[in-house]
Amino acid sequence: MKRICIFGSSSPKEGSELFERARELGKELAKRNIEIANGGYGGTMKGAAMGAHEQSENENPSIEGVTVPSLFETIRKSTDNSFLTKRTESKDIFERFRFLTDPQLFDAFIIFEGNIGSLNELILVWTQFFLLFKFHLKKPKLCLVFRFWENIINFLKENVSIDDFYVDENDNKIPLFTYVDSVDDVTKILDELIKNN
Repeated sequence: MKRICIFGSSSPKEGSELFERARELGKELAKRNIEIANGGYGGTMKGAAMGAHEQSENENPSIEGVTVPSLFETIRKSTDNSFLTKRTESKDIFERFRFLTDPQLFDAFIIFEGNIGSLNELILVWTQFFLLFKFHLKKPKLCLVFRFWENIINFLKENVSIDDFYVDENDNKIPLFTYVDSVDDVTKILDELIKNN
């Protein structure tokens, strides 16, 4: 487990429950020397980057933010994320989505509570997992989803006819999403994976 992409809302302010939960996650990932990527602005993105920066024993931890200056430059000053160690600029929102949801670039995805942007990212990750398995028989990557999304995923599964599982070589149905309620849930899952790999 080397590189994880984190999605979530840009709205939470420092001190809010969601911001501090993202900050705690960033610290836990840094303890495990896991590189972080996210959308590069405020809210949970800044929280996770701040936590990783505070915890890291490495003077230059890998915290990448993928930004869209042409779209968000007017809000950048109010949401500046000074904890990034690398800023990758996308030409548009679609290039940003392609980068951040590419399962070949990340070992796992973690999706916090969010808004329309996070919903887009969740659906794009879901689509990539589905297509990779269906046409290339590649096992999907780990996707940890905070329970906030469970009803939305269930609605889409039931009404849009898209599977939220894949079938392994033994014909077992394996969920594409693992629901979590806390950062502690996340770290237990990651530690088990790290131990077994």
